[in-house]
Amino acid sequence: MRFHRTFAALGGAVALPLFLMATISPAAAEVVHEKSSWRNLSLTEHDFNICGDLATFTFESTGHAIATDTGSGFHFTFVDNDSYTVDFDDPALGTWTARATETSTFNATPGDVMTLHIGNNNIEGDVRIRELLTLVIGPGGEVRVDRAVFEVVGC
Repeated sequence: MRFHRTFAALGGAVALPLFLMATISPAAAEVVHEKSSWRNLSLTEHDFNICGDLATFTFESTGHAIATDTGSGFHFTFVDNDSYTVDFDDPALGTWTARATETSTFNATPGDVMTLHIGNNNIEGDVRIRELLTLVIGPGGEVRVDRAVFEVVGC
């Protein structure tokens, strides 16, 4: 579904300024926290659902993003909870209610190890969607963990 890319883009739009502000700390030893949050953010989009049916998605999103620069490492957390409707162009398919939860964490530790976790779980009508990503990169740039799961049940 493309709407997750929309919220990922929203997350990126929130994250980039936080990242830039957190990485430009006045002193390396100073811990800098930046937080952004949103409540009842509305978005409407016309697109295909995960099963390939054309529909209008109407989202309401609540979440937050937190960036922390410890002076020797960087941490970022993103949480987004959505409730939405899927109003199909084909009247025979009706309208579904849905909910989604997306979480992302990124850590760069003093030992130059970078860890990224992204999880997305949706319940859209009778369809279940689960996406998980874990990526761990060691200090020498070697990929230690590269795991991705994408499951759709109910189409």
